[in-house]
Amino acid sequence: MAQDITSSDRFRPAAVALGLGGIVPYWAAAFVVVTDLGPFETSWVVWAIIAYGAVGLAFLGGIRWGLALRDLGDRRLNLDLALSTGASLAGFAALLAPPLIGVSILVVGLLAQALWDQMGADTGRMPLWFARLRMVLTSLAVMPLLAVLARLALTVTPGP
Repeated sequence: MAQDITSSDRFRPAAVALGLGGIVPYWAAAFVVVTDLGPFETSWVVWAIIAYGAVGLAFLGGIRWGLALRDLGDRRLNLDLALSTGASLAGFAALLAPPLIGVSILVVGLLAQALWDQMGADTGRMPLWFARLRMVLTSLAVMPLLAVLARLALTVTPGP
């Protein structure tokens, strides 16, 4: 018999390690964008971090989709299925938007997803340890994105 995934508050070491490893590209990109150091064009690095963030949002939406598949008979879980696609759509919008707006979409999308994950833990739909980990990882991802956002805002030239 399968164990209820929400029954344990214990962090999973592999999830922590992989999650923290997934934060490294955000910090590396922010370093290059803010300092203008590195072998790549800053505009390319900004696009790369938006693409990485879009993939990350799709991944987070996929987690929620997977959790919703546990019981399709419940109306709330059907709503979760529909809402979980929003993360992928936000990521896609970030890719299509100008860089300043794209990074802003990532910040809002990551924060909204973390809030939704915490609400899921509060209602017993997902493990508390995961929601706690997501809050830490979201904070660690949003900080460098805000640095990139600030750099972009400072370098945008106003129109005529």
